[in-house]
Amino acid sequence: MGITAEAGGRDYWVRDASWSADRELLRQVREPVFVDEQKVPPDMEWDEDDPEAFHALAVDRSGQPSGPAASPGTGASGAWPF
Repeated sequence: MGITAEAGGRDYWVRDASWSADRELLRQVREPVFVDEQKVPPDMEWDEDDPEAFHALAVDRSGQPSGPAASPGTGASGAWPF
């Protein structure tokens, strides 16, 4: 499942992401933004909740990641806690 969006003249695809399959793509975005720029300690950014969390990932037409989102748990309720 996913949606398409356009920002800054570029098209993006936002899709569900799997921690086991998309971990490296999620890290490519989360680490520079949260750990490097926002100084979130790595042990808080990468924790035991990641494998069970609902993840979404925005990618451009070439497949490069451009933005992540995560919600604790399975995301089955459809509610995002932010």
